[in-house]
Amino acid sequence: MDPEVLDVVCRVLAESHANSASDHSLGTAARDLVDAARGEIAALLNAGADEIVFTPGATEAVNLAIQGFLHYRRNDLPAGSGVVTTRVEHQSVLEAVERSRIDFGIEPRLIDCGPYGRVEPEAAAAVLDDRTVLMCVSHANGEIGTVNPIQQIGEVIKAHSQAVLMVDASQSGGYLPIDTAKVAADLLVVSSHKMHGPKGVAALFVRRGVCLDPVICGGGQEKGLWPGTLNQALVAGFGVAARLTRERRELRYQKVLALREVFWACVQNSGPEISINGHPDERLPGNLSITVEGVPASRLREIGSVAISAGSACSSRRREPSHVLRAIGLSERQAACTLRIGLSEDLSLEEVKSAGDALASEIRRLRGRSTSAKIGAR
Repeated sequence: MDPEVLDVVCRVLAESHANSASDHSLGTAARDLVDAARGEIAALLNAGADEIVFTPGATEAVNLAIQGFLHYRRNDLPAGSGVVTTRVEHQSVLEAVERSRIDFGIEPRLIDCGPYGRVEPEAAAAVLDDRTVLMCVSHANGEIGTVNPIQQIGEVIKAHSQAVLMVDASQSGGYLPIDTAKVAADLLVVSSHKMHGPKGVAALFVRRGVCLDPVICGGGQEKGLWPGTLNQALVAGFGVAARLTRERRELRYQKVLALREVFWACVQNSGPEISINGHPDERLPGNLSITVEGVPASRLREIGSVAISAGSACSSRRREPSHVLRAIGLSERQAACTLRIGLSEDLSLEEVKSAGDALASEIRRLRGRSTSAKIGAR
């Protein structure tokens, strides 16, 4: 968390334990905190405060968007209705879309994204028809960093169908501008902890006129769409993170991009056959997905004080290869040799150089050991 965010979260935890849904004075004060945060997130997205719904995380927001929309439409879905998404979406999107087959008899259609994992507007247009009711696409891929042209995709969708567009912007909200007045997204997810806010809170933008059903039962909080007592400390922290993002997003982007290039230059010094996955240019500034031929990622997860992921944090404990890496054409062996590295603005140049050099040194050591073992085997 950003220090300013942490200060607010701690203060609200200490001073504001009332339920923001209560009508007494303490409840009103808590509600004021929530309303202020809702306004900050709305400002970040150029949306109305009444279009922002808080959830406990991006996965919950994705499920509310997809399942809530389809459940609301369940009685007037045309025969043969389809939901379109891509093969490289987050697992929460893919599983929610697959569940629509069971719950609503809807046929999921998956777009191939090519070797960069990028959705081109023409590919989206090719699978749309008058039976398409929903399309789900990420603004940026959390594993390989590729950024999709969501404004052009939205224009194509509205020109070729009556489908609702759901955009998962949970990975991109902290770095890329999102203007809901220009992007034809009807539903859009942003995540607090991806912009230096606290974990445990996210927001779903629901454009006016788009109707959802709740996916869990309870009280009438968040316009009845996500019942349950709000954690106003996390919500308040999210609001501060959204404000800070709006104020310094471009500076953050440039700093993190520069750090990434320094890290990548260090890693390249470890030798040949190291490649970046995802789009070379249209990508998140702090993301590096690299395949190190001949070195299993499991051997590189802990290097001194440097912690590196072999995939997305949500799926790194799964035994099968990343579905994203396989979808962009990597073999099972290559996927097993792929690292996912994230950098942020609170890192120093010295820390990044040290981490990059440590990784390069370990790659050289492991490759040397592998070569020695092959010579000994002969």
